[in-house]
Amino acid sequence: MKQLVMMAGLLLALGMSVAGQQRGMGGGQGYDPSFGGVIAGMVVDANSGQSIEYANIAIYSAKDSSLISGGITDAEGRFMIKEIKPGEYYATIKFIGYQKKVKSEIVIDANKPFYKIGKVELQTDAHNLNEVEVMADKQQVQFKIDKKVVNPSQFLAAQGGTAVDILQNTPSVTVDIEGNVSMRGSSNFMVLINGKPTPFEASDALAQIPASSIENIEIITNPSAKYDPDGAAGIINIITKKEAQNGWNGIVNASASTLGSYSGDFLFNFNGNKTSWYIGGNRRDRLRYADYSNGSGTIDLTTGDTTHILQEGERLMNFVSNSLKTGFDYDINDKNAIGLELEGGTSSRNFESDLDNYEWATGTSKTSTFSNADTKAKGVFGAFTLSQKSQFGDNKDHRLESSLFYQYYEGDDDTYSDKIDDNDNSLIVQETWEDSKSSELRLKTDYTRPWEKGKIEAGYQLRIDDQWSNYNAAFTPDTSNINFYSENNFFRMINSAYSTFSGESGQFGYQAGLRAEHTLRQLEDANGTMVSDINRWDFYPTIHLSYNLTQEQSFMSSYTRRIDRPRGHYLDPYIMWRDPNNVRQGNPDLLPQYVNSYELSYQLRFGQMNFLSAEVFHRNVTDKIERVRSKYNDGVLLTSHENVGQDYSTGLELMLNYNLTKWWTANLSGSIYDYRMDVYDAFANNVNETQSNNWRARLSNTFKPSQTLRFQFDAMYNSKSITATGTRSAMAFTSLAVKKSFFKRKLDLGVSLIDVFDTAKMNATGSGPTYYSDYEFDMKSPYLNFTLTYLFNNYKQERKGGSGEGGMEMEF
Repeated sequence: MKQLVMMAGLLLALGMSVAGQQRGMGGGQGYDPSFGGVIAGMVVDANSGQSIEYANIAIYSAKDSSLISGGITDAEGRFMIKEIKPGEYYATIKFIGYQKKVKSEIVIDANKPFYKIGKVELQTDAHNLNEVEVMADKQQVQFKIDKKVVNPSQFLAAQGGTAVDILQNTPSVTVDIEGNVSMRGSSNFMVLINGKPTPFEASDALAQIPASSIENIEIITNPSAKYDPDGAAGIINIITKKEAQNGWNGIVNASASTLGSYSGDFLFNFNGNKTSWYIGGNRRDRLRYADYSNGSGTIDLTTGDTTHILQEGERLMNFVSNSLKTGFDYDINDKNAIGLELEGGTSSRNFESDLDNYEWATGTSKTSTFSNADTKAKGVFGAFTLSQKSQFGDNKDHRLESSLFYQYYEGDDDTYSDKIDDNDNSLIVQETWEDSKSSELRLKTDYTRPWEKGKIEAGYQLRIDDQWSNYNAAFTPDTSNINFYSENNFFRMINSAYSTFSGESGQFGYQAGLRAEHTLRQLEDANGTMVSDINRWDFYPTIHLSYNLTQEQSFMSSYTRRIDRPRGHYLDPYIMWRDPNNVRQGNPDLLPQYVNSYELSYQLRFGQMNFLSAEVFHRNVTDKIERVRSKYNDGVLLTSHENVGQDYSTGLELMLNYNLTKWWTANLSGSIYDYRMDVYDAFANNVNETQSNNWRARLSNTFKPSQTLRFQFDAMYNSKSITATGTRSAMAFTSLAVKKSFFKRKLDLGVSLIDVFDTAKMNATGSGPTYYSDYEFDMKSPYLNFTLTYLFNNYKQERKGGSGEGGMEMEF
């Protein structure tokens, strides 16, 4: 921890030193008037309201139209032209594909050395756009005041994959070899798609979204009060593609791998004067193979005897998803609009295992058996969103937005397991059936009122979650005389209201917010008996601060309070068999876990695409929810969830993006954090403290020998870490990719080699008073992935996107 404090201190000192030097040369908002005035503003797309990066700003003398100075906008669309002598000027603002705009009557004098042009809205120019080929690349990751924005188009190896493949190369996020996603060491985060929730578990939802359909990904570790407070580690918001260009256009993607996976998706858009419409769909069939080993044992506390089980073999994992979506927007007039979005689809997940089993107990010889297991889960889902937007007066930022969102899911999860002896005799057959239905309704309204140097936001949301499930298990032969049947009904209603107040004062920006929520939660069994009941008020304060030392340098800090609510199956108290050696049971007394999160970051931009970012963070989780294991009976482990205590994460994240040459860009990122967990031991009636120093490093190299050819090599390493009951091994991963464009960039072909050196392996251990486990997973690799993309009618691959959920947009 001393090293982290020292690093943070050195970083702050370096920033202040560089800032002082730049101010001495006349840069930044904290300028010396003797060096001249400043002209500043912000450039956005007039249709979408999104910021435009790399727009060209030119300052001319009003007297003789001579060019005085100029510059380009940054990732936020902002610009600041310094060292302008007293006089009268006009400015031209241009960007490829947009109509030029002129701002006149700009006066710089001793009384007004700082001239703020304000927000400049550029209209798209379809004619020019068809004639010009845009070659500029986005940065892999862009930093905003309350989020990190990941641009999937810049990760070549992820093309043909899913959102998970993109996230394994991004800051603040870790992906293990099984595709499980975590944010800063926590798997408790919320996934949104275009600002809306998903019916699937976080990692499952991310694994179903094709990378080719994603415009960008917002990683929000400290969300403002406008967002739902769910997710201990924050929010991952997936923004899907939806073109804003006039006329019709489209994009088609296809991919296949040497493992037998394939996928395809399409999106077509039409945008008219008052109406816009889109339709899209995708199919994904992903196969993964792995060598699997799991050693475990249950311990009799009375005799000390241990029953050991070792399983070794192969595992096949098959994920299939299909979806179709459509939507339209209609402008009633220039101040009011309505929209409708519809989506539906199917999903399935199939795990097949062929395992050699070895079982023995203390003082007995080892016996061997063979087992095959098949788990099949499938479901259908549907969703719709009805939205309305109203503008007050001539200010587009003074608005009222309302939406009604509803989604439904129905599925079943069936397992079959057969254990066979050396003579091919069936010893036991286990079958389970689980059916489930769930629905979610959200009614929300948001009001925004800007003022001269900031804005006020307020809103209300009604959220209703309804879930039903039942479970059956059968054994052949059945010697238990137990009826393994359960049924539960889960209901949750949350009423929430929030308000945020943001503004700026010189170089200082701020936002303060508060969200209040009332939660009613009930869980009933098949007899209508109340199993779990909560009726509670919660309050979630947030604060975000920023300070611009210069246009190139800024500091940001934030604090948020969040919650992670247990899902229905975490609470179900009935035993559920997963296979002959594992059972699951919920915990009706499980409490939500609360999070207090703090961040302090520094960003430095230098050159056109170069930047350095550093972020210090601290997170404390109380009533921490962890999956725990214990002995159920001899040879059988019980998995449940408990509030084990609390944990603390304190660390530093660094990212450097640097153009080494015109054709070589390197992106280096890493994090180091101290993780400590205080776990209550019920057997010993005390608190055990576990601690580990974790670190992660990633290097991405992009080579561009020509405007239509790119190579990329990525390498990533995650260190060993601890869990509530054991450890997780370190892991390394590499990929190599190439992409070539043809026919004036209408056709892209890509090839990527995944896990080049076959290092994607994982080992996890766990132990307790009544059990031990040692789990190994080795993904079969390397493998090749092939991708194809075709654009119709000049679909813009690099369109700016937005979440639609809002957030903190500060202008300086």
